[in-house]
Amino acid sequence: MEDDEELEIYAESLRSRESRDLASEQSRYYSRLKTLGEEEQINPEGSEDMERVLEEQALLRRKIGALEEEIGRRKKNDAWPW
Repeated sequence: MEDDEELEIYAESLRSRESRDLASEQSRYYSRLKTLGEEEQINPEGSEDMERVLEEQALLRRKIGALEEEIGRRKKNDAWPW
């Protein structure tokens, strides 16, 4: 439940941010997700580290989804500069 509220606040904050900030944040999140995927391969299943990695991956995926939704909205409205 806490993650849902955090994500909703995050998604709302995206509307007031510059497009270039959205693109750079999206890139950072994809890089972090890739790093976590590598960590997932290292940590044994059931370990506390593995649980942390999986939780962070889930939150990152949801944030990336919110970013992509906002970028898509701006493209649809011809407000995306690229």
